[in-house]
Amino acid sequence: MLIQIKTLKMLKDVVIEGDKVVLYGPNGSGKSTVIHLLLLALTKLSARQYYNSDVLPGPVLERAGAVVQFRKFRAERELDRASVVVSFGMFQVNIDGYNLSAKRDDGSKWSSPVTSPDGWGQDLVVWHVDEVKARQVGAVRECGTVFGGEEAHFVGDLELFVVRCPKVARRLYMEVYYDRSYDPDLGWIPIRHLSYGQRRRLAIEAALETGDFVAVENFETGLHVDYIAELIKQIAESDAAVVLETHSGLVLRLAMRYGLHAYYVEQGARRIERLDDVGLFQRELSAYQAVVPHGGS
Repeated sequence: MLIQIKTLKMLKDVVIEGDKVVLYGPNGSGKSTVIHLLLLALTKLSARQYYNSDVLPGPVLERAGAVVQFRKFRAERELDRASVVVSFGMFQVNIDGYNLSAKRDDGSKWSSPVTSPDGWGQDLVVWHVDEVKARQVGAVRECGTVFGGEEAHFVGDLELFVVRCPKVARRLYMEVYYDRSYDPDLGWIPIRHLSYGQRRRLAIEAALETGDFVAVENFETGLHVDYIAELIKQIAESDAAVVLETHSGLVLRLAMRYGLHAYYVEQGARRIERLDDVGLFQRELSAYQAVVPHGGS
């Protein structure tokens, strides 16, 4: 997976590479923008588009005139047109303003406006997991059915899970329709009776089991440290391409230990080779040390 962003919102001349990637940086730095860019590009290859106009509003895609006025001062400036290339397996997707074009290694091509609801219909399963829901676009091959756009919500009652597939359910120790999960101590438990963090973990595991691409925003939300460590190990071993967004130095360190490509995102993006060089991580570490005295007492 290779992402090349010439310009998109606050991101300029960004290159991100790797099949397992963790994005780390301050709030508002562009991490979610990268994730929603990938969701837009890859779901358009599949059954339908996934366009979030809140994260990627029209003015940042299409070149437009903007007027800035402060008291008696008035100026006009030109916004940069979105220019992006995403290479994923046999596909390459180009986004130029509102125009999206895609091609395969075999020479076949397809194009569509960014905001249109159509997709190319390629064999690709894309997952998006955030703090409140999981969404899957594309056909899970073992299930033989397209579940484009179905969602499972972690807040409130969750009656059935997203992927209704007996083969996958058995591998995940879940009943046929994902309405129950197996606990070694308690037996089969309805998913709606599980905690928020347990539901979210199941969603991420299902995504890793069935997806070609999995994006997880605010990865650590609701997850205990044991779940975090186990899931990162599963991500490293999964066949899916994965991009995690995190604000946690613990997640960053574990992800790097398991071989994920780590990037610090703040207007641009740079590969993290040494945690000593990441000021935000050092500030997080200092804050922890300030409240936990030496010796842990």
